[in-house]
Amino acid sequence: MPHRLGTAARSAACTALLLTLSVLLSLVLPAGTAQAAVTGATGVTAAGEDCTALPLSAFGEAAPAEGTVDVPADGTVCFTVDVEQPGLHRLIVTGAGTENTYPSVFEGETEIDCYDPQWGAGWCDLSHRGAYTLTLYNNWPDPSRPTVALTSLRSDEGCSPETGTAWDSAPLKGSAAGPTAIQCQPIAAKPGERITDDIRTTVSGSSGSWITDGTGAHICPRFNEDDSEGCVLPGEGPYRVLSQVSAAERGFPAEYTLKVRRLSDPVGCARVPLNAYDSAPTAVSPATGCKTFHDTAAGRYDA
Repeated sequence: MPHRLGTAARSAACTALLLTLSVLLSLVLPAGTAQAAVTGATGVTAAGEDCTALPLSAFGEAAPAEGTVDVPADGTVCFTVDVEQPGLHRLIVTGAGTENTYPSVFEGETEIDCYDPQWGAGWCDLSHRGAYTLTLYNNWPDPSRPTVALTSLRSDEGCSPETGTAWDSAPLKGSAAGPTAIQCQPIAAKPGERITDDIRTTVSGSSGSWITDGTGAHICPRFNEDDSEGCVLPGEGPYRVLSQVSAAERGFPAEYTLKVRRLSDPVGCARVPLNAYDSAPTAVSPATGCKTFHDTAAGRYDA
């Protein structure tokens, strides 16, 4: 009968074999490859381990210099981020190869869900103070060079002075420092008022804005179910308009204008008379975008 190893002997032999393979693997493979084999495709690392410190961006600031990195093909880079004010943060990644570069945020080993069902990716609720790890994974066979920025939306650092909502006030003029910059504009508004906001770049470009309170979250629906205009402000305020210019024909810094107007009980409208048929429209200077008139009888009117 052939000789057979006992259970204890077999276990010792397997342990010795695994230890030998581990030592050989560490000698043959580079440290980065060995780490990737352990952590997997997402490149999760312990917080602070070989990760670059990424400063948070204040309102109006473009991504810091540390946020522009080279990510190797099928590779990962990581950052550590120190959060002092818990709450909603905006994560933006731009630059070459970003269509194949995927960000992830971790608190320890727990991944934070940064996806909003209505508004898409990049909305991270970082609910605790302390260090977080941000990774960028490139799943393409070519290197990528993205730029990443993380902005606290609860902060008021970098906000502009408060503005009113009167129709006869000039549109606010601003300059976006870069495609990752978030602008903050506090507004003088009260709960229950119906407010509109409109941002436009001076040249051809892409931009967006949303009304919020102190949280930085979208407090207004994307579209009103009754097709009405504006947002009836919920909650208690104070209220702000946050905005982003993601692209501009002439590059950055990029100029833009922002109009915030109150539809309910409007102020600053031009008073005009009713016009007779075949008469010229009443000229108003300066144009306000809002006109009020006194109707002489009930019935249908054409504007």
